[in-house]
Amino acid sequence: MEFMFAPPPYLYVLKILLIHLNESDLVACGIHKSNIQHFVREIFATQYDSIEANSRLYFAYEFPIVFAELIKSDNEYDLNEILADEKYLKVIMDSIARCDVFWDILVDIQERYYASSKEAFYRFPIVQSSIIERITSEVIWDVQEDILSKITSEIEDNYDELEEYEDVYEMTNFVLQGIVDDIHDQITEIMNAKLDKRGINSITAEDFDIDTILSEDIDIHDMIERKYYEMMYSQSDEYKQQLQEPIENIVELFEDTYWLS
Repeated sequence: MEFMFAPPPYLYVLKILLIHLNESDLVACGIHKSNIQHFVREIFATQYDSIEANSRLYFAYEFPIVFAELIKSDNEYDLNEILADEKYLKVIMDSIARCDVFWDILVDIQERYYASSKEAFYRFPIVQSSIIERITSEVIWDVQEDILSKITSEIEDNYDELEEYEDVYEMTNFVLQGIVDDIHDQITEIMNAKLDKRGINSITAEDFDIDTILSEDIDIHDMIERKYYEMMYSQSDEYKQQLQEPIENIVELFEDTYWLS
């Protein structure tokens, strides 16, 4: 019985064929690109469930590398039968959504397999959901520090009032209400800038659920709570004592000069 988390054999074979062997190696082995194309088509036709699970969950960092090698523009593989099938396209798009080469693969797919229908390609629900997921992950990375800075400033400005709250959620919600509009505007601006940069007109910032991004992906209430208690602790006598003790020890060390003699 195959161990459930062992790489599927076809992934191992594809990595050797596409990554570890160069074209001259393949020729020496009697392997042609048409053979690899046929192998890939057979995998999608017979191992679809495995590819769907493994590319998204168990080996999510390895499949995008393989897909990138198959699809990139300087290769000559004809994968039209796969990429024209929305079911198979979805597997690939889901797999590459968070990988470094996402935009390169997306452009290669569009230019090679949907050259005459660019607008229609970017309106595919499959493609749009992958773009939204990708931009969401980029935005989260981009705004984390700015959000933390806004949280810190808001807590500092309202510290005395926040101390009166007994319910943590009410306290974090009070802080959030003071900064949420600015954060919404900032995220919207970043999203539109990213879409403009990629020339994508079929999606706007309105297609993103910014409230869900803040509450679930960023978990802003948790960020506020952690920052508040961190700041509260930094104002406590216990914390100040911890800072003071090393200073006092150093002073005592220099006052007690017997160790110099």
